[in-house]
Amino acid sequence: MIKKHNSDAEDAEFLRANKHIEKREFTKAERALRRGLARAEHEKDPNGVGFYYQALGFLYLLQKKKSEALHFYQKADNASPDHHARLAYARLLTTIFADHDTGLQKAKDALKQMPKGDRAAAQAYSIIGLCFLGRGDRENAIRAFAKSLTGYSLRLTPSASYDLTLASELIRQGVFDKRCVRYLGDVRKKAEAEGNERLIQVVDRLLADAKQLEQTSI
Repeated sequence: MIKKHNSDAEDAEFLRANKHIEKREFTKAERALRRGLARAEHEKDPNGVGFYYQALGFLYLLQKKKSEALHFYQKADNASPDHHARLAYARLLTTIFADHDTGLQKAKDALKQMPKGDRAAAQAYSIIGLCFLGRGDRENAIRAFAKSLTGYSLRLTPSASYDLTLASELIRQGVFDKRCVRYLGDVRKKAEAEGNERLIQVVDRLLADAKQLEQTSI
């Protein structure tokens, strides 16, 4: 489930919805989220409204109801000035609906909203890279990947939090770049230190594919 928009205050309806989702009680989860949404609207809290629309979108994604999910993510984007809502919408547009033009614009808009040094910039550049790849622009996709790396800190970021989406898509589409290999190697070291065997297996497969690409490009 997505994180609460205000980490300083627990939200009973959001926590209740999470528990229902864990039990796959989706109707009860939606009721809880809609109660939270109604309260955020009553309190005139645009970030709260955007958050609950995102949560409803996520809930519908879990049920594989993509068009309904898109509707809620779009409402979150319209309701909230928060860049996280814009990024969530951009990712959905890019990865599920292949709307690379709109996704690219939304990700760029989110970047403009972010304070300098915001770690969400890494996610934004990753989405931007995926959009460029979807448009057949490999050069700008690699540039976006390089920019996405500046948002990570190996010391502070748990291995499970690393986003491999753009790196794996670059490799899948036959794009070899040494920075991508170095990044995967760093993620593997972190995963190994944390005993994250599942991630190690994923990274090893990607590194093997990247090695094949390197050999064919020589």
